[in-house]
Amino acid sequence: AFGALAEKYLYHGWVMAYDAHTLQQTGIFSTSPNGSRGGIWMSGHGMASDVNGIYFMVGNGSTGQQGDIASAFVRRNGALWDYFIPSNYNILNQNDWDLNAGGPLLLPNTQLVLGGGKTGALFLLNRAKLGGLVTGNTQVVQTWQATAGCVGTPVVCDELHHYAYWYLAPGQPLLYVWPMNEHLKAFAFNGSTFNTTPVAKNSAMAGYPGGQLAISANGGTTGTGIVWAAMSTQDGSAGPVPGMLRAFDAVTLAELWNSNMNASDDAGLLAKFCLPRSE
Repeated sequence: AFGALAEKYLYHGWVMAYDAHTLQQTGIFSTSPNGSRGGIWMSGHGMASDVNGIYFMVGNGSTGQQGDIASAFVRRNGALWDYFIPSNYNILNQNDWDLNAGGPLLLPNTQLVLGGGKTGALFLLNRAKLGGLVTGNTQVVQTWQATAGCVGTPVVCDELHHYAYWYLAPGQPLLYVWPMNEHLKAFAFNGSTFNTTPVAKNSAMAGYPGGQLAISANGGTTGTGIVWAAMSTQDGSAGPVPGMLRAFDAVTLAELWNSNMNASDDAGLLAKFCLPRSE
């Protein structure tokens, strides 16, 4: 999937498919064939997939013209596709509040997909029926404001670019978010919906673009879960800046270690949207 390098030129969002053995192109899809933009950038996240197809999220762009889709969740399976567009998509497009800044997260052992972006609103949707565009978002399983949102004069959003999920966490699965200008937070999942009040927080603050998160754990064994956060120590919007790697207890969110504790652990420069990975 492709977005664009900055917003300076007309561009389109693209998904291209290739045979895994021959690498011959087998398909191509544009999000804005009759318009422009609709980039699939997702702050460095990749697309997700299950037996029903691939899932991706689309940023600002043309919406409503024949074949054009933006500010959307999309499920694609060959020529078949489904989508969700929030009813305030015009406001998102006009203000550059990309819905897709967080990318799609498929919740294991459910038929749900979660995602959100720059406004800090998270949406929980039915993967089998994303629901299209409906006034009032009544097709949504759950939505809540996971950050302070877009406030002030001039308006500044506590943007949400990354999240992580520990589905084997002791007690209940936990979703972790660390938005810019806010604290690291954990939300508990009961199998159907999330508790919209955080069950744990850490007092440390993140600058732009927030904490870039990953989880490591020995399954669901108590005491083994760690939330890793790669983050900048300066404004990272314009290019690489000094960064650090931090480790937190995945239940309490107490900090266990960070790369600034010892000079030999210095993390060097960090570029935005370069995500840590755990296997």
